[in-house]
Amino acid sequence: MRKRAGIAKAIKVFRKTSAHTLDRHRVYRAFCPYFLAHAPKTVTEISYVGTPPKELFFEAIDWLREELLLGNKDGRCYAQ
Repeated sequence: MRKRAGIAKAIKVFRKTSAHTLDRHRVYRAFCPYFLAHAPKTVTEISYVGTPPKELFFEAIDWLREELLLGNKDGRCYAQ
C-alpha cells in the first residue's frame, strides 16, 4: 500500500519520526507513550495518572499531522 502511495520509507520510520516530533513539543510531549501504545509501568502511571483527555490527544495528533505533512512546501511527508 505504501508503494502505491509513493512512500518509500517503512511504516516504522513514521512511527519513530512522529514520536520524536511529539517529544519536542512543550505540551504534547506527554502523549508520546500513549501515541506509541506503551502500557503504564509505574504505580503512579497505573493508579493515579490514567489516560490523557481524548480531546487534547486528538489535538496533539492534528498538530502532528500538520507538522509532518503540511510543514513541507510541497505537502509531502519526508520521514527522518
